[in-house]
Amino acid sequence: MTGSPKRLRLSRPDAGRVPDVEPVQLSLPIDLAPAKVRAHGLRAAHPRPLVSLGKTTGERFRSWRVPPSAAWRYPSLQYADAGSSIAALVLDCDRPDRMAEGMAELLDPNWTVRRAANDHAHVVYCLAKPVHKHPSARPGPLLYLADIADYYAMTVAADPAYSGILVHNPTRHFKEDEYRVTWGRKEPYTLDQLASVIPFGWKAPKVRQTGIGRNADIFEAGMKWAGSPATRHLPVLPALMAIKDEVLEGHPDADHPYTLSEIEATARSIEKYRERWKANGWHKPAWIAKKREMGRAGGQASGKARREGSNEALKPWEAEGISRRWWYELRRREKECTRSYTDKGPKFAENLASGANSRRENSGRRSLAEIAALVAEEVDGGDVPQLPLDLP
Repeated sequence: MTGSPKRLRLSRPDAGRVPDVEPVQLSLPIDLAPAKVRAHGLRAAHPRPLVSLGKTTGERFRSWRVPPSAAWRYPSLQYADAGSSIAALVLDCDRPDRMAEGMAELLDPNWTVRRAANDHAHVVYCLAKPVHKHPSARPGPLLYLADIADYYAMTVAADPAYSGILVHNPTRHFKEDEYRVTWGRKEPYTLDQLASVIPFGWKAPKVRQTGIGRNADIFEAGMKWAGSPATRHLPVLPALMAIKDEVLEGHPDADHPYTLSEIEATARSIEKYRERWKANGWHKPAWIAKKREMGRAGGQASGKARREGSNEALKPWEAEGISRRWWYELRRREKECTRSYTDKGPKFAENLASGANSRRENSGRRSLAEIAALVAEEVDGGDVPQLPLDLP
């Protein structure tokens, strides 16, 4: 027997039937956070957060980005900064004595992660509504949060150079001799609630003391400098160093100077914006020319669409055998009569329009008094309405 043997096909009663599978709902990054932190007020999370195993060599953290489903396995991760918004206010307290005194004046945090070796801690206040910080966000809430962060940091003597990116993970099972987690309030705070403990008359420092405000100030100054036509080709880092020195000289009340890592991170961020400006023509002269061309093209397209169905394109006066000027005059008189005599009778406006049509059929020579006489029987009482008879 030659050839390959035939395969037997077993028929199943459910062949070709789509199995009943529950549709999978797309999950947000916050849905992948542990239930413990969500129950204590965390309302947003980064879509691809930074994580770290801690300090390695020197005083720098080695960090990298991972999916949100794997981020909460690491001892430090990015969850206070949710990318386009700030989900929590974090205080890096390195002075236990000042922290103990200051926390008595502040609100109860949502949780605190304390290092057992030196009693340093990360104090976390979750926000009920994350404060947006993207370019189109309102600046008011961010400035409000910056003032609150300055007061809280000054009260507990927190590290003003801490940016709040990498925060200790409260749900990771640390060894007892490494970290201690204290869970507090379960509901998140609004900005007004956080600001309720600030004394009346307290003034924020001229130079922001925390990363939320101070880095935003130097970032805005650097963006203006980098976007200028005279300096767009110059490197950003030397300019930020000069701006930093000038700001600190003008405001000696700054408790903490800008660190080199803050300046370098801000310069890298501004360089990314500058590269995008160059690629998309976002500098002011090119942007104006681009918007002018877009407006001209859009105006031409919309004008063409409007003209296609307009009276100027259809020219209805040619079909009626009258002039353009007299056609528009008849339209004006019809509107005037309709407004004046609509309340005279239920069919008056309809008969008035029919009378105007017969007037056009009679070469446009019939007067308004004649039109009114045609519809006098429709008016209550049989009185002829008083029309202006001084028209031609």
